[in-house]
Amino acid sequence: MLADSKLALDWTEEFHATGPITSKIAVKGTLDSGGREALNFPSAAFLSGPTTINATLTGHRGSLLTADMEMDLASAALNLDLIGLNKPEGFPASAHITASFGPESAIKAETMTVTGPGVSLSGNAAFDKDGPFAAACLPFALGEQTIFRSI
Repeated sequence: MLADSKLALDWTEEFHATGPITSKIAVKGTLDSGGREALNFPSAAFLSGPTTINATLTGHRGSLLTADMEMDLASAALNLDLIGLNKPEGFPASAHITASFGPESAIKAETMTVTGPGVSLSGNAAFDKDGPFAAACLPFALGEQTIFRSI
């Protein structure tokens, strides 16, 4: 358990590796708001409810370097009021997120793709050296129309 989230982890640590990747962590389970907060995943402003995840994390001696995560968003609510996108609980959607990490495993950059019936959103975000959100570019399509937003 991680806060309110039940997750299964499979952590492999290569103690004699000479390359930059020594840690490989597979994570599967249901991630809720408390688990996302505990992982410092900045989503509370736009995502609520449980998401089923399948993620692979890599790192060096326990410090994270990259993350690659698939999320089933069907049971969660997604509210991106800035771009007029709101997905209620029970509506199918999925997300693919990749991230790179800086010192002390703080998120440095992230790419995200969200897809579902009638919606396709992809973009990237940058974070300053301590982890707070700095900028994002979110091209998205609702139906046939593509709209570009930068914040």
